[in-house]
Amino acid sequence: LREYSGAGVMHILSVSGLHVGIVYLVLNFLLGFLNRNRTTIIIKTIMIIVLVWFYALITGFSPSVARSAAMFSIVLIAVLVNRNSHIINSIAISALILLAYNPNYLLNIGFQLSYLAVTGIVLIYNWLYEKYNAYTWIGDKIWQVVAVSVAAQLVTLPLTLYYFHQFPNYFLLANIVAIPLSSLVIYSGMIVLVTSMVPVVSNFFGQVTVLLLKFLNGSIGWIENLPYAVSSGIPFKLSEMWALYLVMILFFIAIAFRNK
Repeated sequence: LREYSGAGVMHILSVSGLHVGIVYLVLNFLLGFLNRNRTTIIIKTIMIIVLVWFYALITGFSPSVARSAAMFSIVLIAVLVNRNSHIINSIAISALILLAYNPNYLLNIGFQLSYLAVTGIVLIYNWLYEKYNAYTWIGDKIWQVVAVSVAAQLVTLPLTLYYFHQFPNYFLLANIVAIPLSSLVIYSGMIVLVTSMVPVVSNFFGQVTVLLLKFLNGSIGWIENLPYAVSSGIPFKLSEMWALYLVMILFFIAIAFRNK
């Protein structure tokens, strides 16, 4: 926990939108044979929605997972009824549903960080990603992770400074390592479960999962132990948090409208 927090990749240890997204992609692939006609597509959509919410339930129904499950459900239903769903509207209505279910979510740090991070990614990622063109496939993938990490970190920065009074200086390096590896761990773990009736295959992927986890934990530990990995003890008041958000909003408005 200390190493992941210090490296700025604590989101890897919490069941988040990243994990729900991976589960959705796997389910969408496995149920692809149902893309035959309107009836089978309806059945596929209902199955995916039920399984995504079941995943949210068995993983503790944290605000970030509930947010992701609600957003995926809204988007899937919109596609099913041939309606264009704007991602900001999906974010807003999922927040409305969750707050109607439990208004205390509004005071939950995980809820606040989850919604701020996904909003930041939606608003900033594409703009930032288009600023640089990678010439290789691996370079493009690394730049995608960098753009997502910067977008999420930037929008949540004032809140994390206010709550935790620290900043992970190597968060970019940590995310470049942690996001691909944690995704591979999830895929490998799912294969272990699916092939459990075939011990030889299941055991092999079990060993692969263990090796991936050891490499992931070792890499994060090494990054967290680098000199000046964390700037801690940063004094930051509530008024300063709101002031920083105001400055950021005005800055992005200035960029968007190209008006000094």
